[in-house]
Amino acid sequence: PPSGLFISEILIFRSLVSDGRWFVLISAIVLLCFIVYAMSTRIMHILYSAPRGSEITQEPSFVNPVETVTQFIFLGLVAASCFYQPDFIVRLIDHSIAMLP
Repeated sequence: PPSGLFISEILIFRSLVSDGRWFVLISAIVLLCFIVYAMSTRIMHILYSAPRGSEITQEPSFVNPVETVTQFIFLGLVAASCFYQPDFIVRLIDHSIAMLP
């Protein structure tokens, strides 16, 4: 819900209600439910089904430390951005907050 797409959908639905376009509102909500259902079933299938063509899956016994370096670099960047924010990002956030109704 905190994403920008959710807020735009709420604003579109609010304007449809205020204009009295009930058919468009109901059809948009039904189609949106179909989309969410189709995406969630595919994602659940990808996450929880066995891989194709492999009956026996092997557990990884060793993780190479070089493979995890990028994860720690991104974690460090996120932690650093919590304490230091460049001026252009602060101005961008302030400008976007000023545009809210």
